[in-house]
Amino acid sequence: MITKFVDSKEFLSIGIKYQTPKVFAWSRDDSSIYFVNDESNNYSYKSNTIYRIDFNRKNSTISTEIHSLKNISFSISEFLFVPSENKLLFTSTSTAIKNFDDSEIYSLDLQTLTSVTKLTNNKIEENQLQLSSDGKNVLFSVGVVLHSAPSNSAQGFYMLNLTNEQTTHFKNYFMGNIMGYAPKAEGGVYILGQWKTNVGIYSQKSSDEGWIYHPGFVGTYASVASSSNPNCSIAFVYSESQLPMEIYCANNINDLSSAKQITNENELFTQRNLPQIEVYNWTNPDDHRIIEGILHYPPGKFHWTNLPLLVLIHGGPNLASLNQLYGNPYHWAPLAASNGWLVLEANYRGSTGYGDEFIEELRGKPLSLAEKDILSGIDQLIKDGIVDPSKLTVGGCSFGGSLTN
Repeated sequence: MITKFVDSKEFLSIGIKYQTPKVFAWSRDDSSIYFVNDESNNYSYKSNTIYRIDFNRKNSTISTEIHSLKNISFSISEFLFVPSENKLLFTSTSTAIKNFDDSEIYSLDLQTLTSVTKLTNNKIEENQLQLSSDGKNVLFSVGVVLHSAPSNSAQGFYMLNLTNEQTTHFKNYFMGNIMGYAPKAEGGVYILGQWKTNVGIYSQKSSDEGWIYHPGFVGTYASVASSSNPNCSIAFVYSESQLPMEIYCANNINDLSSAKQITNENELFTQRNLPQIEVYNWTNPDDHRIIEGILHYPPGKFHWTNLPLLVLIHGGPNLASLNQLYGNPYHWAPLAASNGWLVLEANYRGSTGYGDEFIEELRGKPLSLAEKDILSGIDQLIKDGIVDPSKLTVGGCSFGGSLTN
């Protein structure tokens, strides 16, 4: 584990004698870190141990001590430290993909370390634990899971009162997918909402009010944070197919298009001739469903015809291909396009951002329906003369790899 102390700009390497930390959380005054090891390759994956690293500063040196606090009889997936309660909140994760009965939120009193308290009973996976601005509530999200049984928990945000342990559901009339959120400094939340191939910023003042859309850049907002600083009341990470991910700062949520870019970590991508994208639509002939995807054209060949085609299938299936520039092993369409391929990323049935019905239609026939959605897109590209039918290839990972095979 490597930690950087901002005040001294010092990096400290901490030997923890175990595998990579799976999740971690800082204490109230940053004097300690709580963490759980990634033990997924061991038999003990069915349980986790919580550790604490204490930082002892003396003169100009920093020493560390590691303490084992408590063994937990299940696998932990998220961590959150609650200063006002001096508690750790964490979510459980089932080792069986189809079993969400044990996926709940728990708390551990750091004063006594005696017992673990179960705070929810939703029988569905809770994600993105965040503390409200007043520190009295914990917010979490629940998504649509195709392979789960029907649940009483609707997609959206929930607020757990740490005093009475009552859960409140934030009303959600959004037809798209919730990608992330952040508590607002003045109360309420900012929401990253995906609709089709773009992700925008929305806000919700309270649990019983509707969402407000805040126009800004077209593309993908990947992260958002709120601040009481009047010079940067909202910060976000943004990208689109022609612009790499950078951090932006805005003074007013209602003027996102005037946000200033404050990082330049990916400047190299702005010096390259990048592939241009186009949203492409076609119809599945079996049920006449309109399917959408993204075409990545080789640089300098936008709207050319008779191109070699690579079909790149996203995993999930409850994910989606988006208008973004995100360089990692799972998002290599721009790399393939830069090497002469026209790349089709199809948002087949089961993809997020097109409504719950679009997701649910894949239930019971995940391979056959998704396959037909994608193949009909290839057929349409050939009919439109965009693709050379003698030069077709396909790739994908995870669920996309299953469809590839």
